[in-house]
Amino acid sequence: MKMKYYLLIFVGLFFSIGQIIAQSVQLSKKGTENMEISILYDNYVCTEGTQADWGFSCVLKVDGQQILFDTGTKPKILMDNINIIGTKLSEIDQVFISHNHHDHTGGLWTVLGEKNKIPVHLPYPADANLKNRTSELGGFPKSKEEPFSLSDHVWSGGTMGKDIREQCVVIHHKKGLIVIAGCSHPGIAEMLEQIKNDFGKEIYAVMGGFHLMRHSNKQVESIIEDFRKMGVKKCGCTHCTGEKQIQQFREAFGEDFIEMGTGRKIII
Repeated sequence: MKMKYYLLIFVGLFFSIGQIIAQSVQLSKKGTENMEISILYDNYVCTEGTQADWGFSCVLKVDGQQILFDTGTKPKILMDNINIIGTKLSEIDQVFISHNHHDHTGGLWTVLGEKNKIPVHLPYPADANLKNRTSELGGFPKSKEEPFSLSDHVWSGGTMGKDIREQCVVIHHKKGLIVIAGCSHPGIAEMLEQIKNDFGKEIYAVMGGFHLMRHSNKQVESIIEDFRKMGVKKCGCTHCTGEKQIQQFREAFGEDFIEMGTGRKIII
């Protein structure tokens, strides 16, 4: 009898949590008609004069907001690339950190030295050192486990994973959801599946690091097939994905593959 009682409580809690997540993701009826991504830090070079290095950072321009997604590894390379690309840190409205690895947080303190008094969204639970240092430099650290809104059409996909906790950006575009990932440690296909379920929309494009360097050709083929089943139309993978694995996605998506690299500007 007790077992049945506890089972009912568990089922009730499970559906309650699902309802909370579903209610928290209230997308506007119409997605944004344009967005722009500028890649500041990456393993590969696109624009001559910029430097490649292990790490990732980009700026998202949506809804009149400029959101800095991750901050690369080495502050000097980040700042040199920013100066060449023409991005102005003074115009950044928010910082979004995908996960607490140095190749994504390395330039954060330099950024906050240039522009503070802005929200810095950290994956949940927020790392104490990141949170405290952010506050010391005048930033406003924020951390939330479930999906949350950054602007009218920009959301966090919610913090995912167990060993490495990670969040990604989800943009509600008129063509479908656009997902920006840092390293996809919880698994890129698993993350997309959760986002599709939580947001109730088709995924149009996925960009960023997929962390597939140790995956075999067969495993990557399976992930590409998962993308197809989820309706993903465009893909741009880089950083920790792996060169052979990137080539597989390039061949699979053809004209719908989005080339990445420092200085690259992507407009959708």
